Amino acid sequence: MFPTPTEKIIGLENMFHPHMRFSFPHLSQFSAFLLAVTVILSTPVSLASEILTINQDCVVSILNRTVRAEVDGSFEMPNVPATMGSIKARATCVRDGQTITGETDYFSVKRDDSVDVGAFYIGVAEAIPVTLSVTNISGNSVVLSSIGASMGLVVDAVYSNGATLRADEGLNYTPSNASVISVNEFGLVTALKAGVSLLTLRKDGVVAVVSIQVVTSGDSDGDGIADDIELALGLNPNDPIDGLEDWDSDALSNADEASIGTDINVADTDGDGVEDGEEVLPGSDGFVSNPLLFDTDGDGISDGLEFLAGTDPSNPLDADVSSLLVSYEVFPASVDFTVNTVDGAQSAQLVVTAELLDGGEIDLTAESDYASDDVLICNFGGVDEPGRVYVGETGGCGVTASYGSESQTVPFTVERFDPTATQVIALGATANNVAVDDLGLFAYVAHSNGLSIVRVRDPENLSIAGTLSVGPVQDVKLVGNIVYLAAEAAGVIAVDVSSPETPVELSRYGTIGNAMDLAVDGADLYVADGPGGVLTLDVTDPANMIEQGWFVTASSAVGVDINASNKQLAIAEGTGGIEIADATDPSAISFLSALSGGNVRDVAMADNAVYLADSSRSFVGVDLSDPSVPQLGNATSRAQGGLLLDVVVLGDLAFGADVFFVNGVPIIGINDPLNPTPRAILDFSGFDDTNGSGIAVTVDTVYLTSGSNLYVGEYRHCVDDDFDQLCDSREPFWGTLTGNSDTDGDGILDGFEVRYGWDPTDASNPGQIAIFENDVYELGSLASFTDLVVDTSTITGGELEVLGNMSIGGGASTIRLDTLIVRGNLTIDVATASLDIGIIQVDGDLNIINGATLTAPQSSNSELYPLAIAVTGTVTVDSTSSIDVSGRGYPASNWSGPDFSANTRAGCHAGIRYGRVDDCTY
Repeated sequence: MFPTPTEKIIGLENMFHPHMRFSFPHLSQFSAFLLAVTVILSTPVSLASEILTINQDCVVSILNRTVRAEVDGSFEMPNVPATMGSIKARATCVRDGQTITGETDYFSVKRDDSVDVGAFYIGVAEAIPVTLSVTNISGNSVVLSSIGASMGLVVDAVYSNGATLRADEGLNYTPSNASVISVNEFGLVTALKAGVSLLTLRKDGVVAVVSIQVVTSGDSDGDGIADDIELALGLNPNDPIDGLEDWDSDALSNADEASIGTDINVADTDGDGVEDGEEVLPGSDGFVSNPLLFDTDGDGISDGLEFLAGTDPSNPLDADVSSLLVSYEVFPASVDFTVNTVDGAQSAQLVVTAELLDGGEIDLTAESDYASDDVLICNFGGVDEPGRVYVGETGGCGVTASYGSESQTVPFTVERFDPTATQVIALGATANNVAVDDLGLFAYVAHSNGLSIVRVRDPENLSIAGTLSVGPVQDVKLVGNIVYLAAEAAGVIAVDVSSPETPVELSRYGTIGNAMDLAVDGADLYVADGPGGVLTLDVTDPANMIEQGWFVTASSAVGVDINASNKQLAIAEGTGGIEIADATDPSAISFLSALSGGNVRDVAMADNAVYLADSSRSFVGVDLSDPSVPQLGNATSRAQGGLLLDVVVLGDLAFGADVFFVNGVPIIGINDPLNPTPRAILDFSGFDDTNGSGIAVTVDTVYLTSGSNLYVGEYRHCVDDDFDQLCDSREPFWGTLTGNSDTDGDGILDGFEVRYGWDPTDASNPGQIAIFENDVYELGSLASFTDLVVDTSTITGGELEVLGNMSIGGGASTIRLDTLIVRGNLTIDVATASLDIGIIQVDGDLNIINGATLTAPQSSNSELYPLAIAVTGTVTVDSTSSIDVSGRGYPASNWSGPDFSANTRAGCHAGIRYGRVDDCTY
């Protein structure tokens, strides 16, 4: 008899982790279904091994579930159980025709918790074992003859080629009855009380089972069951017959069940729909399974369903469930995909799930077949990427997933995105370089007058937040709330930018040359100091920068960068080429090698390479696999790579500040450092023709200094699938959830909270004034703010509640809401505020001042458009302002006179009053 669907679901919920997060290097959210898994076995890797960089070139596997990583190294992993103990994640990356593998250290999955899998270390993975074998016992059972008695288990992993290796790491032990025995992480079993417990051993998903009996007495009736166990089971230790009886009619005697560990009173101990005797005895089908495991082979299909389907319940590779399906579903049901021209192969992952007869679910992604009706638009990867659909040309296609007689077609719509110029802002000084915070809130621009801080959170509406005049600055680096400025002859300047509107100089350090470029590694600041070489400063205390040492260069140092992982330093020396140095000891930097040639204006380091911004050769990569013998790569052509003054690297892309194009940024693929591949040019020539000087990037946006301006452009399409006004690629930086527009559930869109400096993951924050400025805002059905300022904007939504005061000022604004509730005062100080609101409630005062007009849309028509406002406090309309709806309302005050007594009269909505009163209060 099969368990009910409810019983099945409860069982699976107890076994599997319903929501997991895996990430490298950033956390991201996952939805791990309650499904079965097989395994991937990995070998231990020393923590001293080289770290593998994870990006879109890599696929990540955990327990045979495989997904492709994103460009930033994050990945989503479904179907990961919480009962497998210590497991590893493995990555396989294909770069430049070479396959590189890496794996994490062991980690454990916990229910209702997030998991950071840690770094991937380059190494060679073992093959998948066939079985686990306990070598120091006879058969599969152990008898411990006293309480406190113990025994250590020795376990070997056996592989398909016949090799046997000792399984020292990653073994997990789970007793079926923890009151009978305990077992530690090393496999030491200790008897706690008389009874039988089944001990399950797992290593990366491969299972072995050992029966442990704890016997503390004799067998008085000779029925094969020790007296203390008979008493524990409710048997009579003096009755030899009850051991032969079969109390639950499952074809196993009580004595057999006592030995195996099954329940003598329950015919189906593990609730998998198969009686204990049928599981233990081969029978006509020849199948044997474990009567204590719901799913003996761990393939996600209960033993009962496998018996019904005629598959082997002890073989995870024999899992045909085509006859057991109730439903078959492919997710997502449709795909709208934008191909970014700067990226390499791009794909979408389909996930196939099915409901089984017993109400359980199974993942059939790997088992399904896939077909495309247009392979030019939708095609497929290798057999190790089931459900992965690669997109090519633009257009539409259909991908059909099928399994047995079941199938579903997923429509794809593929579009193309080319890097696009977004906006420019004038700085009023010659701009030299730029730094941007990870969240894309502010850009810090070094220029001929000092520093400008630009609001860039809305790339289409740039504005200057603050400035600091310190004289000419060539470079800027941001560390937390501190920026460091390379201020030419003035040396290095540290600035506190915790308040971007009012940056504060903290300290200066005079150098012997001209500070031209900076690189930061923790508390070590490296300064390319022109003829002074490279200076190292300890900036543990930015207010008191301390000199650590100097490195004398062969030529004037104009650019510098540090590889934080191996402490190699690259120095740009103009026509003198580059030098490579060892900065393991920042106070005693030592020479490693040099390359001459070109006119190298700056450098950027990544992995085992350095990339050159060369104003004579174009973009060039140098392989530093052996830093003492650097290998110079091929330069890009000027027509594609430009002539560069600055370069930055993010992931597998490099970006250059160019002087050859008509104001453009070359974007170059660097999968092979020796053979860079131009991908695209972000064209800013629509704004003007200036020469690039400095550059910074985030995951989707380019920031270029050129002439006296800062230019902002989008090089990857902003995908906002959850419509929260945040690009999905940015959400890992904010800690928000893709697929959820309101992560903290406070009724405010994540992007809206980010825009106004609130924490989108904390429902107790806002807590600051919201400023709606020069934009269109869609608030959703319910929004709440502490205080609100509206300036030249359009606001739409359902109900808006302002807990404090609300002010409408600046240029004309329009607000369309169902309900507006202002708990404090509502002040309108704007030429025209058009309110299309069903219900307006103001608990404080309504003030209309400085020439403001409160009106409703289309109020100039002959029809009557009502505007109802419930005000608890006073209504003030000053002498220059009015409420005017269809010619009716509260006009500005009027006066007449003098009358016979030479007094003037003023008129407000309430009538004529003695004496001129400019402002009307009601």
